[in-house]
Amino acid sequence: MSVPADASHPQATTMPATAEAWLWWSGYLLSLVLPLTSLAFLSGGPWPWWQALAWTLPVWLLIAADWHSPSLRRAPPAGLPRWPFDAILVALGLLQPLNIFAMARLVSLTHWGDAAEVAETLANLTAVRILMGTTSCSAAIAPAHELIHRRALWQRLLGRLLLCTVLYDHFAVSHRRLHHRHVNGEQDPASARPGETYEHFFRRTALLQWRAAWALDRRDAALGATAEALLLAAIGALYGPLALVMFVYQALAAVRLLEAVNYFQHWGLRGRNPGAWVCDSAVSLFVFLGLPRHADHHRHALKPYQTLRCDDQGPKLWAGYLCMALLVKNRCHVFRAKADAQLAGGP
Repeated sequence: MSVPADASHPQATTMPATAEAWLWWSGYLLSLVLPLTSLAFLSGGPWPWWQALAWTLPVWLLIAADWHSPSLRRAPPAGLPRWPFDAILVALGLLQPLNIFAMARLVSLTHWGDAAEVAETLANLTAVRILMGTTSCSAAIAPAHELIHRRALWQRLLGRLLLCTVLYDHFAVSHRRLHHRHVNGEQDPASARPGETYEHFFRRTALLQWRAAWALDRRDAALGATAEALLLAAIGALYGPLALVMFVYQALAAVRLLEAVNYFQHWGLRGRNPGAWVCDSAVSLFVFLGLPRHADHHRHALKPYQTLRCDDQGPKLWAGYLCMALLVKNRCHVFRAKADAQLAGGP
C-alpha cells in the first residue's frame, strides 16, 4: 500500500505506508534526547567541572540543528497508528519525575569546601540549569500541552503532573479555557500586546494566567497549587534547601522558555484568530511534539500532535523554536524589528 502525495504540500512524496509511519514515529523520538541525556547526567555525579559542562553539549547541538534544520511541511499520512505516539507521551511523563528527583539528589551531594569543590559545584549547577531548564520546557511542558487537550482523564492528569514539575499547573485551566477561546484578543493574557517587550509580557502573563485560572476554576487551581506545595515540601525535606532552590530555578527557566514561545507565536497578530507564525523546522516539529503547527492546533485542539498539518497562511519564522526562544529572551528588540518588518512586507 502506498500513501498518495499531498498536492497542497510540494514536498509530499509517495512511499509505502509502513515506511511513512516509521519516518514520523522515529522523527518524534528526537523528543526523548534531552530527557534521556538529563537522566544520564543527573543519575551520576557530581561530575568534575569539565565533564559537567560537557554534558550540556546535546542542548547546543540541538540549537545548532534547529538553526540549520531542513524544512518539513509535508502532511502526515492518514491512518497513522496512535499507540507509538502515545507511548512517547507516556515515556516523557515517566522521565520528567525521575529527572526532577535525580536532579535534587545530585544537588544535595555537592560540596562547598575548598576552591576546587566550589568550582565543581558551580559547574554542576550550571549544567543542571541548562539541561533541566531546556528539558522541562521541551519534554515536560510540550507533552503536558498535548495531554491537557486529551479526552481521557488519565492523560489530562498526567499532563497536570508534568505541569506541577514546573510549578505551572494553572496553565491547564488558563490555556484551554482562555487562550484557545480568545487567542490574539484583548482577553488573552498569553498573546503579546503591540510593542510589548518580552520581559514586560512575561511579568504580565505569568500573573494574569494565574488570576484567570483562579477565577475560571478555583477548585482546580487550588488542587494544583496544593500538589505543587507538597512537591516543594518533599524536595526540601528530602534533599535540602539548595535542591529546593534549584528545583524552583529550573521551573522558572522552563516557564520563561514557554512564554518566549507564546510571545513569538502570536506576535503582531492581534485580532487574527487563529493566527500564528508559520514554522517549518523539522527539528522544532519533533522536539516540541507538533507545537510549531500551531495554527492547526488552534483550529482543531483535540487533534493528536502527530496529525497536525503545516499552515501555509501567515508570516513565517526565519528559524526554529529553540533559536527563536533564545532570541526573544536575550535580544527581544532584534526579534521585534525583524518581525515587524516582515509583517509590514519588508525583507
